[in-house]
Amino acid sequence: MKIGLLVAGILPPTLTEIYARYGDMYEDLLQDRGFIFRHYDVRNGELPRSADEADGWIITGSKDGVYDDLPWIADLKVCVDGLLNTNAPIVGICFGHQLLAKVRGGRVEKFNGGWSVGRTAYTLASGQQMHAMAWHQDQVLDLPPDAIRLGKSEMCENAMMLISGNALGIQPHPEFTANIVKNAVRASTFLPVAIREEAVKTAAEPVARLAQADVIEAFFKADTRDPKILRALILDIFAEKEAAWV
Repeated sequence: MKIGLLVAGILPPTLTEIYARYGDMYEDLLQDRGFIFRHYDVRNGELPRSADEADGWIITGSKDGVYDDLPWIADLKVCVDGLLNTNAPIVGICFGHQLLAKVRGGRVEKFNGGWSVGRTAYTLASGQQMHAMAWHQDQVLDLPPDAIRLGKSEMCENAMMLISGNALGIQPHPEFTANIVKNAVRASTFLPVAIREEAVKTAAEPVARLAQADVIEAFFKADTRDPKILRALILDIFAEKEAAWV
């Protein structure tokens, strides 16, 4: 299965010794699952010419905000709007999650409650608790009209969503390992000291990283785009993996 990576982020210097490209961490997350990846450097105007170039799409994280008046973001919004009008599955991570919401009529703003960084507790729509790696201040404050909320945290009401059966938005970063978080914190001197210290302290504690990878894989490979069926599928996967957070 061909996956198009719409790469909206850049690597901080502390991560260039680990990855050659920002999108490589997404390949690591989904390795050995039968996917073939193609990277699109959307920041430099590289966008798919046709939705047929991939069977599914991932919109990555970014240091920029979906509301920023930047030409590449405007072009990416047009591209994603077109992809959403096809039946191809699309997964948005952090910035990508917010972009999906924005394109479909949701509201995205910088959260006045501050940053959410590092290992964070989330409550799924089933009531189940899980932990995942957060790294954001922007967030989806209002879901699109056709979205279903799948998860939330104390600081982020709309942390996971499903839009019309073909778009899955995930606010936390399943692609982040403990090592990535520690190295990213080193490069992020703008973060409050207490947040930096807590993120490093808890980085190695268990998170639902591989469970999120299983969800993304199942979403891409599902033979239905019925949002009710997909909602149940996603929540069932998290429930099955609860005892094996890694």
